[in-house]
Amino acid sequence: MTGGYRGVFFDMDGVVLDSSCLWEHIITAIKAEYSLDLSVLEASGGFELSTREAIRAVLEDMGIFSPDLYAAILSETDILYSRLFGRFACLREGMRSLLSSLAGKGVKTALVSNSSGGQMRLAAGHFALEGLFCAIVSSDDVVHGKPSPEPYLKALSMSGLNAREVVAVEDSVTGARSAAAAGMDCIMIVPDACHDCDAVLPVQGESCDAVLPAQGESCDVHPALMKVPCGMLAECLQRLL
Repeated sequence: MTGGYRGVFFDMDGVVLDSSCLWEHIITAIKAEYSLDLSVLEASGGFELSTREAIRAVLEDMGIFSPDLYAAILSETDILYSRLFGRFACLREGMRSLLSSLAGKGVKTALVSNSSGGQMRLAAGHFALEGLFCAIVSSDDVVHGKPSPEPYLKALSMSGLNAREVVAVEDSVTGARSAAAAGMDCIMIVPDACHDCDAVLPVQGESCDAVLPAQGESCDVHPALMKVPCGMLAECLQRLL
């Protein structure tokens, strides 16, 4: 990683928000109400897809896809998200001060997620984050969500920055692949543990090529991936900017 970035693009769930408990409640409720078999997601890592892509994958795998059923489940998901958000989602500790600090330094930030536009607007409004991002990109704004590069390419276009000027912050291999495919460096936050903030490493259990798809590139060339404990994110960004 080169440092001197002019932009930091954040994933939402798991990075800006701690929303794991919220999604556990939503998935449990939807699975029970519609008698869904989620094994296709469990087997393929599909829980990291956008909501609409994950629901379509489940319904097609079960052989019960129909536009009406698909729309009903999407609608119910948004209803549950709105109803349960205040109880089961919270802003990551230190995130507001980090975003404010970046804004004060003139660093452009964007929120780039596989969540729906309604979910992102609710989250940004609930925590009064709207004014802190130069761009907010949801799954509604693109044809293909992460791991496609499209969400990050959309955010780059909206921000006026190029990929080499931006570092993404992600918490999943799906998100890291999306950022890398867009030509961006990526910080992947992991549970607090003994990791060196200076180390540029492949995601544990993944080869460099699986995470950084540019053919022929190794971990020490662009796009690069840095694994950082959650509690060290602000420190690492300060050292990189």
